[in-house]
Amino acid sequence: MKRVTFGKFAGVRVGGKIRMEDVNDNSLHLDRASWLTAQVESGGKFGTVINYDGTGMTAGMHQAIAVYPKALDDGVKANDQGPLWKLMNRIWSLPDTVELAAVRDPFVEHMDKCGMILSPEGKCLDVHTGKLLSGKAIRKIFTGDAGGVMPVSGPGRKQTEVWARLFHKLFACPDTFMTQLRYGTEHFVKRAKRTKLRFCKVAPLKTTTIQEACYPCELPMVDSEVCSPELDLAMSVFWSHNVNAPSKALKRICRAHDLTKLPEDFPRILLKTLGDTKYGRWYRGIKGGRYQRTRTYAKKIWPSNLFVGADAIMPK
Repeated sequence: MKRVTFGKFAGVRVGGKIRMEDVNDNSLHLDRASWLTAQVESGGKFGTVINYDGTGMTAGMHQAIAVYPKALDDGVKANDQGPLWKLMNRIWSLPDTVELAAVRDPFVEHMDKCGMILSPEGKCLDVHTGKLLSGKAIRKIFTGDAGGVMPVSGPGRKQTEVWARLFHKLFACPDTFMTQLRYGTEHFVKRAKRTKLRFCKVAPLKTTTIQEACYPCELPMVDSEVCSPELDLAMSVFWSHNVNAPSKALKRICRAHDLTKLPEDFPRILLKTLGDTKYGRWYRGIKGGRYQRTRTYAKKIWPSNLFVGADAIMPK
């Protein structure tokens, strides 16, 4: 298993092998957004696992994280566990099958061996005290180092590789596939209904939710007949970026609303604001960056005129 470095962190990656089903023009908007997000985050393959980015461990089709690196850096101890634990709790609640037990039981045994237990609320606890494990403690267990830098060799590296294989086998189990996908789309719906555009400069928009401001119907589960191809693509790209950095994506969609004069211009402006930002690797000018990779996948299912020509809203 190759050691991978990413900024100040280091760890490993295990690629998935089972590809998710493709979507088409008749699929729900939410399913297309989920598909696009999965392609960018995990290559669209079940079982993709990484832990070289300071998150402790990242798994699932939309790559849920074990700990929030920024929370650790900021010293926010009460909120440093990520959504991966809630996703695992969903998997723990699935009916027993021979296939699932074969990957889940060894996982639980190894958690217990390392002093970890999963609570019914989807939190990682110390098996001895019942208290929340800190993000640094989790990261030390998963990467052999509290700072998220897997050792080049020795027990720490071996422990990292054991965990990576356990996570890979668990999330590559077909019995978990639907749970992984539903967990991702539920997150989109909840965030659309609850998150307000608080970064907008226009006062009325500040108290408007993403759902109210961006979608033409009650729930963002609209198909292409209700949601225009342009809005369908733009919001799918937004949700893909949101998984990577929720706060940054929210700021960009607020900026797009501030700049929009006519509703029909919003999809183009949203994609431009996402592509213009220099955060991470989002900038459209970076070869192999998030904008270019997202566009490459999106071209497979959205109309070509959205990407090439005078009316393109996501040009190269």
